[in-house]
Amino acid sequence: SGGGAMAAAGAAEDGDEGDGDATEAEEEEEEEEDSDEESAEGSESEESEEASEDESEEASEDEEEEDEEESEEEEEESEEEEEVAPKKKEKPKRRNVLPESKRPKLQHCLKLLKQLMAEPNAEPFLAPVDAEALGLTDYHKRVKHPMDLGTIMDVLSGAKIVGWGNIKYGSPLDFKRDVQLVWSNCRLYNDTPGDAWIREMCEKCEELFDRLW
Repeated sequence: SGGGAMAAAGAAEDGDEGDGDATEAEEEEEEEEDSDEESAEGSESEESEEASEDESEEASEDEEEEDEEESEEEEEESEEEEEVAPKKKEKPKRRNVLPESKRPKLQHCLKLLKQLMAEPNAEPFLAPVDAEALGLTDYHKRVKHPMDLGTIMDVLSGAKIVGWGNIKYGSPLDFKRDVQLVWSNCRLYNDTPGDAWIREMCEKCEELFDRLW
């Protein structure tokens, strides 16, 4: 009976040892499973991070492409607008026009002409050229439109009788053109070296007229 009890006790100890070994094995398996799960979760998280990075890169590339397309479209639109937009017409430059009250009048021209005719150098131009008396047989062939200061004075003086609106000159510029015709006729006919004296008188009269004008 004593030997049987010892055998039973040994068996119980062996059973306890077997149970402990089984428990340790189970714990090791659970630890391995946990580590496998953790590694799996880690790999999944890494994959998800990589996927998110890829998605963000693709999204940024798409945004860059969209921005480039928008900028190209804006440039094309601006170029089209420049082509379509009509060119602004340049405003014509305004000429310096004197007001009516300060513009020269025919009455002023009469006063100016009297001053000009009082100039000593104006003597050769006070009356029409008497071509026959001076023996200038070719004068009227060369000078198609004779003019002198005396004839211009007769026109202006006639305004006192017929009125300023009924004389040959409609404006002071008409008067000025006839005075300039006197100078141009003088230069046209007196073109030889021996005629220098009358050309000088003509130039002095012209300078005086321009100052008075």
